[in-house]
Amino acid sequence: ILDEVHSVLDRVATFSEDVREGRIRGCTGKELKNVVCIGIGGTHSGPEAVYEALRGDAAATQAVEGRGIKLRFVANVDPVDFDLNCRDLNPEETLVIVTSKSFTTAETMQIARTAQRWLVRNLCKASPELTKEVVISHHFGAVTLSPDEAVKFGISRDKIFPTWDWVGGRFA
Repeated sequence: ILDEVHSVLDRVATFSEDVREGRIRGCTGKELKNVVCIGIGGTHSGPEAVYEALRGDAAATQAVEGRGIKLRFVANVDPVDFDLNCRDLNPEETLVIVTSKSFTTAETMQIARTAQRWLVRNLCKASPELTKEVVISHHFGAVTLSPDEAVKFGISRDKIFPTWDWVGGRFA
């Protein structure tokens, strides 16, 4: 199991570096500079706690300085909350990461669909040749115990990072 865990961690590191270096881009070709993390309960509070802890670390702060990266966390099903969190983000430059063990939790999926509508509405209006499927495949990633459910949502397998049933939500 340890080899499998390290394999996923290596994929996460490569994906993160590819996003930061502009090798993975949005569907219009723009670099992804905004990351919206969607989750409920531990899948929300765990990543946000790590982010807050690293904000106080000088080396971590220096590593992101000047990159123009915006990181947001959305855990409220109210679409107004999503709008308040994302209104200053450019959809062309936004990557949404959905963290859900089952990928069927009603609240998480409601927020994910809100993000999906926001991206599709804005990107397809600007570029009518774009489809919902293209937008989702370029602008969504997932951390989940249920990769097939994430694929059903439209997320590309190469942007799905599996977790295991023995991993608590806040550590996913």
